Amino acid sequence: MILWLWEITDAGRAALRSWLESLSSPVQIRDENLVKLCFAGGGSPDLVGRLLEKRKKIFSQFEKVIDAVLPGDRIPVEEQAASLGAPKLLFRYGKHVTKSTVRWIDQEESRMLRALRKADEHDDDGNDEEGS
Repeated sequence: MILWLWEITDAGRAALRSWLESLSSPVQIRDENLVKLCFAGGGSPDLVGRLLEKRKKIFSQFEKVIDAVLPGDRIPVEEQAASLGAPKLLFRYGKHVTKSTVRWIDQEESRMLRALRKADEHDDDGNDEEGS
């Protein structure tokens, strides 16, 4: 197995520092599933439920990928010290995002079920009055 050791040059370090200190671009969310959920709101609860289930599956798989890559797993000890914990910070961020998203999906699925049950109860009440 061949291992490559990369070193940053002084010019590269200066460019990196300049980039790190510059303003970041605004956050851009390019999440097709989320856009589908936005437009599916007026559709059937079944469609929204399937989209939520797909999203949950995607984020659950993503969490498994995050768990498979341990912070510092492939970073030399010297670089870990210089990174000031950034890999662990990103690991924790990824775990937080995936867990929060799955929790949100669970809450929305529960909310949808309650709304459907309430609608069913309302329909049942209306049918009883018609039959009297």
